[in-house]
Amino acid sequence: MITTATRGVDDKAAKPNAADELICEEIRENYLLWQQQDGEFLKNADEELEFAAGEHWKDHQANKDVRQELQSQGRSAFTIDLINPSVELVVNQTRINKRSAKFIPVGEEADEKTAEVRQGLYRNIERESRAAVARETAYDYAVRVGRGYYRVLIEDEPGLTFNKRIAIRRIDNLHAVMIDQTCLEADYSDAEWGAVWDDLSIRQFRNEHGNIADLDTQGLALPEPDREPWFTKNHVRRIEYFRCV
Repeated sequence: MITTATRGVDDKAAKPNAADELICEEIRENYLLWQQQDGEFLKNADEELEFAAGEHWKDHQANKDVRQELQSQGRSAFTIDLINPSVELVVNQTRINKRSAKFIPVGEEADEKTAEVRQGLYRNIERESRAAVARETAYDYAVRVGRGYYRVLIEDEPGLTFNKRIAIRRIDNLHAVMIDQTCLEADYSDAEWGAVWDDLSIRQFRNEHGNIADLDTQGLALPEPDREPWFTKNHVRRIEYFRCV
């Protein structure tokens, strides 16, 4: 279990407390539940993406390339791609008809000028974030495997400043997002929790979060079953967790 610390914070400030441990245990329980419920979908999604990428000739279990084996026997081995052109035909529609939020004044104190200002601010957020790329990536995944994500977050502005900004970012890894699978609504609006993560190398983690002593004693030295989901091989998983309270 790791409690993230800011750059330059000493080891004492980085030690976990009881509240942190409870949250981390809750995340771990939800993670294992999500693995059980969403594992089959992710496995099928990986196979679909590999097939679309032209890797269907690879036999991962036998660790060989079936196409090369057939060609060595003098047999033909080629693919007529009917999937990717069909996917592009659908995805191109969202490239042509770009989606965006529309601000409309509603209520007694609302006025068109305020709505126009907010519309301009939002357009600037989309332009700076390259939101079209984020949405197209999510839509492409949705067409190929049935599900895609992009996210809205608050991040640091570039340069020597403490300013923050709203940004729209793409998610190109379906395995890096988990959402409460007990929800019933198609848009997940009734989900009780969700999380998104990235895997950092040990060096990168220490650079971003300081020298946390418990990283070695409580993390990397744990037995294999207890390392999930925090430690994957030589990486540390940084999870951003959301829950309804």
